[in-house]
Amino acid sequence: MLSTRIHGKSPFTGYQVTAFTNDEEEAVGLPKRARWTVENELVEMGVDFTKGEMWKPYTVVDRNLFTGQNLKFPR
Repeated sequence: MLSTRIHGKSPFTGYQVTAFTNDEEEAVGLPKRARWTVENELVEMGVDFTKGEMWKPYTVVDRNLFTGQNLKFPR
């Protein structure tokens, strides 16, 4: 989704989405080593970022876009 930006604008502006959260990033110490977080980048793009409980699966569907936080896929 981040790579869809064209001149800083996203085709997903205004969509409701979810992903790995800043709270989860901080819990594993990533912000100290990373230049950006997914949540911050998505919010900056103008999407409506929502989040579920830390470390729990959470899914958001908006129009034809499905996004997930901590999804578990069967093997």
